[in-house]
Amino acid sequence: MGYFFGFKLYIVINDKGEIIGFVITSGNVDDRQPLQDSNFLKKVAGKLFADKGYVSKRLFENLLVDGIQLITEIKRNMKN
Repeated sequence: MGYFFGFKLYIVINDKGEIIGFVITSGNVDDRQPLQDSNFLKKVAGKLFADKGYVSKRLFENLLVDGIQLITEIKRNMKN
């Protein structure tokens, strides 16, 4: 049995496609965890578009307090 070392890259870009921030984590980290880091979030403003892996009521409310609107697709088993 071999070993697997995985990494995840989280990138924040602006409306012009310029990279304004990034974080690299190990592969076993929850996708929502980098959004708990205040140093990473201070570069984010306005709207944050993410995939279904970021759906969390608590995360949505925490970001909204900081003036960031989290926009994701809804999961199949969720109500709109």
